[in-house]
Amino acid sequence: HMYEDWNFWLQVIQQGSLQYIPIISALYRMNESGIGQPNTNLDFQHEWFLFLKYTQEHLSTEQLNHLVFSAKALSECQILLDECQRKNDAVTLAEARFEKQLQQYQVDFEALNIKLNTQKKNYQRLQDKRALLEKTLNEQANKLEALEVQNQMLTDKILLINQDRCVKLPAWFKKKKSFTLGETMQFLQLNYIKAFFTHLLKGQFKQAFQRVLRKLRMRSLKPATRPENLNALTENGIDILATKHTHYIAELIKASLIKVGKNNVRILSPDSTVFSENMHFVICPQMFSKLPGLYISFQMEQSVSSRWFTKEYFNTLENSYAIMDYSQENIRFLQEQGHLSYKQIFWTPISNISQYRPQAESEIQPTYDVVFYGDVNNPRRQKFIKQLKRQFSVLIVSEVFGEALYQALQQGRVVVNIHYYENALLETTRIYECLSLNLTVISETSSDIKAHQNLMPYVTFTPINDIQAMCDAIQHEISQPVKAPQLPEDNENFHYFFTRMLNAVNMLGIQGFSSIPQYLTTKELQQRIVLTLPETYKRHLYIKKIQPNSTFFSGLRHFDGWVGAAMSFKYLSQRALTKQVPYLEICEDDVFFEKKFKQQYDIVKRFLFEELGDKKWDVFCGLIADLNDNATVQNVFEYQGIQFIELDKMTSMVFNIYNTKALNSLANWDASNRCVDTNTIDRYLESESLRVIVTLPYLVGHLSEH
Repeated sequence: HMYEDWNFWLQVIQQGSLQYIPIISALYRMNESGIGQPNTNLDFQHEWFLFLKYTQEHLSTEQLNHLVFSAKALSECQILLDECQRKNDAVTLAEARFEKQLQQYQVDFEALNIKLNTQKKNYQRLQDKRALLEKTLNEQANKLEALEVQNQMLTDKILLINQDRCVKLPAWFKKKKSFTLGETMQFLQLNYIKAFFTHLLKGQFKQAFQRVLRKLRMRSLKPATRPENLNALTENGIDILATKHTHYIAELIKASLIKVGKNNVRILSPDSTVFSENMHFVICPQMFSKLPGLYISFQMEQSVSSRWFTKEYFNTLENSYAIMDYSQENIRFLQEQGHLSYKQIFWTPISNISQYRPQAESEIQPTYDVVFYGDVNNPRRQKFIKQLKRQFSVLIVSEVFGEALYQALQQGRVVVNIHYYENALLETTRIYECLSLNLTVISETSSDIKAHQNLMPYVTFTPINDIQAMCDAIQHEISQPVKAPQLPEDNENFHYFFTRMLNAVNMLGIQGFSSIPQYLTTKELQQRIVLTLPETYKRHLYIKKIQPNSTFFSGLRHFDGWVGAAMSFKYLSQRALTKQVPYLEICEDDVFFEKKFKQQYDIVKRFLFEELGDKKWDVFCGLIADLNDNATVQNVFEYQGIQFIELDKMTSMVFNIYNTKALNSLANWDASNRCVDTNTIDRYLESESLRVIVTLPYLVGHLSEH
C-alpha cells in the first residue's frame, strides 16, 4: 500500500513523457482526503494544481467531469464537516456546563444530607424533651390530684379566705348591714341550696356566691318590684326607652304588650333623663348616659365586634331585671365573656309587625333602583356602594328616622343590606323593618344564616363579599313586576318569646299563662318534641346535634324554675288537645340515647300501639329517676326480647310518651299551686293514678353533668 503524496507524483511526471496504462498500478488508503498524508495540516493545493496542469491533456472528458464533481462534492463535504464540528463544539460546551451543574447538584445534595442529619438529631432531642415533659406532667398531675383532695378537706377554710376576694359585692348588698345564716337559708329554696353546695364541693366559690347574691338581690328589692308583685306594678304603666335607630324594636315591644292587655305603654324620647318608677324596657342601654331605676335591657350589639362590650356595659346588663337578646350567638358570648347567668338572659328573635303603618295609605312611586340606609363610613360598604352606583341609581339614606325614613325607603325598588363586618350576624332588625313596610330586600348572607331559615322565602340572599352576585340579584328583581313580600303574622314568633320572658319575670301574673300564644303546628306536634332552653346554649347545641329532625320547643320559664318546667308541659298538652293530636312524645335536652335506642324504640312503639292498644296505658316512661316507695308493679310483659313493667306511679320527665289521659292531666296542672313538694310536674303526675309502662333496663339515660 502507498499513501498519496502529490509531490511524489509530480516529480515522477517531470521525468519524461506520460503514458497512460489502463490498469490499477497503485492502491491508496481508504477514507482519506486524497491530499497529502493523513491527519496533517499541510497545504498541497499548489502541488495539486501542477499535477492537474501536466495531466489534463492525458485525461478523458469523463475523467475531467469526474474530477470536477469530486471537487464539488469535496467542497460540500468540507462545509458539512465544518457544520458538524461546530455542533460538536456546542455539544462539548453543553456537556461541560452539564458537568458543572451536576457537580453543583452533588454539592447541594451533600449539604441537604448534612441538614437532614442535623434535623434528625434535633427531632430526637425534641422527642427526648417531650418524653421528659410528659413524665413531669404526669408527676404534676399526681401532685395536683393530691392537692385537690387536700383542698376538698379544707373547703370551709378556703371559702372564708376567698369570699371577699372572689366576689365583688354590689351596692345593693352593701347597703344591707347583715344577713344571718337562718335568714339566708329561709329564702333560699331547696334547689338553690343544692346548687350552692354543689359549687362549693367543686371548689367553684365565685359561682356559689353569685347564686346567693342573685337571691339576695331579689330579696333586697322593694316589695313592689319583687317578682311575685311585678305584674301589679305594671298596672301603673310601662315605659320604653330607645334610640332613634331602634324605634322599630320599641314599636314591636309595644305591640306585644298591648296584645297581653298592657295598654298603658309609652315610648319615651331618646333624650329622657327623668324616669318614673314604672318598669322600663331599655333598647341598647349602653347608648344612654342615665338609666331608669328598674329596667329590662334589650341587648342589640353584635358579639362579632367587642368595641361595645366593656366592663361597664356588662355591669349595666347585669343590673337589668332581665336581658333580652335577638341572637343565640350573642347569648353564648354574654355567658362566656360577660359571665352573665343564663337565668337573667332571654332569647327574643326580631320579627315582622303585621299591618305596620296602616295610616300610610298613599304609596310613593320608586324613583331609584336601590336604597341603602345605615352607616356608609365603612370601607367594606363603600366598596359595595361604588360598584352598585356603576350599574344602578342608588339612594343613600343616613341619620334619617321615623316617617321621613320610611318615605325615603319607598323611593327604591330594592333595599340592600350590606354587612358592616365581614363575619357579621344577620341584621334582622333592618330586614324585618323593611319587610313590615312591604319592601323588597336583598341581603348578603351571614355567619349565622342557619338560624334564619324562616327568612329564605322572603329575602334574596347573596354570598358574602360577592358584589357581582348582589348586582345580578338586583338586576333580576328590578326587571320583574313589583310584588310585595307576603309574610305570615309574626314570622319569627317574637310575641311567643316576648311573652315567655314576661311570664318568667311574673309580669303576666298567675292567670297570664293563657296570654302566651300557641304556635306549634299539628305536624310539629306529631314529631318527637325536644324541650330545651336556647339560653342554656351547651345543652341546646348538644340536643340539636343528636336530634336534628325533631321539633325543638323553647320551654317556658319562670323565676321559680320548676314552675316554668311545669308550664311547658301544660302548654304542650293543651296545644296537642286543641289540635286533636292523640299522644305526645317529649324528651328533655339532657336525655342520653344508647346505641341500640332506635331498634328498641321501634319495639316499644309496636308494643304500646299494637300489642297493648292505646286504651291500656297512659304514659310510657323512658327513665324513672326516683321511684316512689308506694309504687306497685301491676303487670309484667315480655315482648320481642324486651321486658315491660306496668306501674301505678312514676317520677321522671326525661323521655316520655303521653297518651290522652296523661295529656289531660298535664293540661289541668294548677299554676296557682306553688307547693314545691307536691306540685312539681313529675310529683303532680305521680299523684294522678296513671298506668305507667317502663322497660327494664330503661330505654334512655340521663346526662347528669348537664
